[in-house]
Amino acid sequence: MKNAGIFLALLVVVSTLATVRAEPPPIPDRTKGYKCLACTVLVGMVEQITMDTKMSIPDAGSKLCYELGQHYTLVKWACELYSKKYFAMIEEDFKNGVTPDETCRGKLGYCIDYPTCSAFKKWPPASFDSQPQHQLSSSFSHRHMPSAYLEHFAKTRGLRSANPKFSSPSASPSGLLAEHHAAFDAVLKLLGINAQPTPSASFYPESPFTPLYRVESSIPHLPSWDLDGDRYSTSASLRGYHWRGKDCNDWNNAIYPGRKDTSYDSSTDHNCNGIKGDDADGQSFEHKFCETVPNGYRGIISLGDSVTAHFRIPPSWLNVTYIENDDNPYDNMVSLAEDEMDWPHCSWSTGFDPNYRDNCPPSDLPLNSLYLKFRQRNPCNHRDYQNVGVNGADTWTTKPPNGNIMGIHSRIDHDYPVTLFYGLLGNDLCWPQHSFDPLTKPTEFAQNILEGLQYLDTILPPSSHVVMLGPVDGRILYETLHDQLHPTGILYSDFYDYLNCLEVSSCWGWMNSNSTVRDITAGIANDMSANLKQMQQTHKFKNFQTSYTRIDYQQVSALWHNAKDLIEPSDGFHPTQTANALIADVLFKHLEEEAPNALPAVNPHTDDILRVFGNQGGYENN
Repeated sequence: MKNAGIFLALLVVVSTLATVRAEPPPIPDRTKGYKCLACTVLVGMVEQITMDTKMSIPDAGSKLCYELGQHYTLVKWACELYSKKYFAMIEEDFKNGVTPDETCRGKLGYCIDYPTCSAFKKWPPASFDSQPQHQLSSSFSHRHMPSAYLEHFAKTRGLRSANPKFSSPSASPSGLLAEHHAAFDAVLKLLGINAQPTPSASFYPESPFTPLYRVESSIPHLPSWDLDGDRYSTSASLRGYHWRGKDCNDWNNAIYPGRKDTSYDSSTDHNCNGIKGDDADGQSFEHKFCETVPNGYRGIISLGDSVTAHFRIPPSWLNVTYIENDDNPYDNMVSLAEDEMDWPHCSWSTGFDPNYRDNCPPSDLPLNSLYLKFRQRNPCNHRDYQNVGVNGADTWTTKPPNGNIMGIHSRIDHDYPVTLFYGLLGNDLCWPQHSFDPLTKPTEFAQNILEGLQYLDTILPPSSHVVMLGPVDGRILYETLHDQLHPTGILYSDFYDYLNCLEVSSCWGWMNSNSTVRDITAGIANDMSANLKQMQQTHKFKNFQTSYTRIDYQQVSALWHNAKDLIEPSDGFHPTQTANALIADVLFKHLEEEAPNALPAVNPHTDDILRVFGNQGGYENN
């Protein structure tokens, strides 16, 4: 399990992989681009520590290794191997004012295939006080970058321009450098990391990481700990109750959240909602408080991509000030890795965590989700949620017979109705290469969704509802952030261009300084949405009704005073915790106006349930 700690060594790489499609077409080999990106980030962080603390480069590397490895022995060992050997090779470049990407391209040989790619058009990174402030909400508080950057490079910039002393790129690494590259690859293999994502090589098709602690399964993204096989777990992470309601009896597959039919008497909490037993007159509390409310029972399922899963890399991982001040920014690295760098328990669809101030990303808003709104209307729906969001998912990797949709718990025979949100919001539009050809065609998009709906009609109980979410218009990303500072200290416009140059961007179409590319991508998204809306109007299903809507980021941002607060700073792509709360309000309003029958009825016995059962066992008790 400690192997997951290596996530930080490639943390920006992980952010780019959150939205990488697995198929079709085949994924191009971007291994060299990922390694160049990881090298640039790590060298840059070490040099920042050196400038701030006056340490030597090797000592700064050891400092970073200490923070990374104080909880993860294997990570500390691997990191120190490089701090003693690799970082000693950087000293000369650092003294001569060579930028980290140039060092990786020349001295270290990781970026020789990208001779024109530069992350740092201005070096050193600007002080946050010298540029327009990027208000990153409470999700990340910038600490002022010390003037050591300016002092160091004011002395070296003239020397560099007159007589550059950085190494010239070579065709391939040799000698000691070749040994380092071989050792680097060997350590990655030792830690269970695949450099190139392939469906056959990884439990997660979209990820280069093959976690050694996962239980292999023919069905993707199920709980690793599930003794009775009902797809509900007593463990939090590893696709446990952070993702779907906690199982209150993992020895019986007829007991789980949302269960309707049961042969057990009232003393058994057959649906894990914390309500059981009889009143003084011998009447079942479940019947008295829940079964007498028409259309009261209704679970919630969200099926989608990294927006559904709530992908997020903590910005503090990229800010060396936290390392310098011994703030332990990587304490939660393993737990986040076990949840695939996602926060489903804090998401717009299935967020539930009562300790959200401690366990969720910071936000100026309280935790808000569709599940909590459903539960507030009727506490009998306690724990009845499933989040089947998968980083990198698109319509191809979601549809049956082998897609992520197969991970949904089949409810048709024994369970209560559900409202399901079907949202592949971006990955069909996103591709790292500079071409529109590999993108899903609008007709393919609709056909893939239709195949998914036809499968859902075989597993969802009658009276269910499916909300079809159209792709978002991602132009707001560049329009909002292009002139703002990334946590590394460079402009987002430069950050996006660098990822595109390496061909490792999450989304070339949206995260692009070329407005024509962004507008063409928006046109494709509009065509996809039009096809989806038409399909919703023309196709009918046996067990559920459908409605259509689209998460309009302009509409979401209109609910908040600063649009920059709504985009995750680390990757400049995903919604923040604040945005998740607002998205829940927007989608709930859609249900109120367009599909009121998809909402659970308001339970008149809510106060009685609270009086008798309190928090109904919460979310951690069995």
